Amino acid sequence: MPRSIDPKSYESPEGERPSVTPPIELERRPHDPYAAFRFGGFRLFTAGNLLSITGRLMLAVAVEWEIYARTHSATALGLVGLVIATPVVALSLPAGHLADRFSRKRIILVSQIFSALASIALAFVSWKHLSIPPIAPIRGANGALAGIARIFELHHPVFHFDDASIPLIYLLVLIGGVARTFSWTARSAFFPTLVSRDAFSNAVTWTNSVFQIGSVVGPAVSGLLVAYVGFPFVYLLDALCAFSFFLLVLPIRRTTQVRDRTEASTWKSLIAGKDHTGSVCGSARGRNGIDADFCRSNSAPWTRCTRLDARGAGRRSFRNGDGRGAFAANEAGGQDFALVRNRFRYRDYPFRLVQGVLVIARLIILCRCVR
Repeated sequence: MPRSIDPKSYESPEGERPSVTPPIELERRPHDPYAAFRFGGFRLFTAGNLLSITGRLMLAVAVEWEIYARTHSATALGLVGLVIATPVVALSLPAGHLADRFSRKRIILVSQIFSALASIALAFVSWKHLSIPPIAPIRGANGALAGIARIFELHHPVFHFDDASIPLIYLLVLIGGVARTFSWTARSAFFPTLVSRDAFSNAVTWTNSVFQIGSVVGPAVSGLLVAYVGFPFVYLLDALCAFSFFLLVLPIRRTTQVRDRTEASTWKSLIAGKDHTGSVCGSARGRNGIDADFCRSNSAPWTRCTRLDARGAGRRSFRNGDGRGAFAANEAGGQDFALVRNRFRYRDYPFRLVQGVLVIARLIILCRCVR
């Protein structure tokens, strides 16, 4: 027979239970769409950046229009895009390295001076194109351009490269493209230092919006000015925009950010940048909640894994030779981090892109020939 339990002998643990902490209600700050513009340096930079982007696209449209008007060659028109894109492809890594090693504000100022001078020289060449003497180098350059045009315009030989200003226009566009490449990399790393961490995402949004606005306004204004005023005025206006950007950036205070200047070799730094463009980086979380950062490079036959230990006090690197992944042992908890193999070869993408562009250009030319 079960024993009866005296209800008076049972003591309720109600008083011994710990008090339950009420949920914490986080106070949400009201969204400020103009948070980045609360900083004076960002306001000046954004105004100058808008003028610079607008002027650059105005110049690009005017140059393409003028080259086609002088030559009546679709190949010459396409070569303008090639001349503009070549500095971006060839000098992006050196320009980024320079922006990390030296004052970004100073790089922007110097590049704007060269950009303005190149635009002024373009205006003078366009204005006095009939007075330029056809010296031997210019005749040779025109002959080379005509030879390239014959390859792609076999069935429509209506082009002519008899204007002495054509090679000079290409040269000045190349010089302006070099200046703008160094300016673009420097300003991309400069504007995040003008705002606080909380306003950074808002600054990125406004910077992208400014680029889109300039991309629409620039070609439209350029077309109107070319049609009613002329090419030299557009080039002078671009020089004015570049000089205005110079004046707007000049009063911005330099950042107090301390940069690491202990890099032993510039060449090693550039090679590291090249390897990084062909790598996949990310993070993984172990079963005990410890995070690991990893990076898999396409140019190396192994995968590197660098992680923080449980206390966040040290980093260790592991690598394996088969390229199929890396397993980093956690010192504190003994757990493993598994990294996924990179199945894509990102370093091949630029070459594939160039090949695709060339094929599409050839198809367009063939379609025009058939018509």
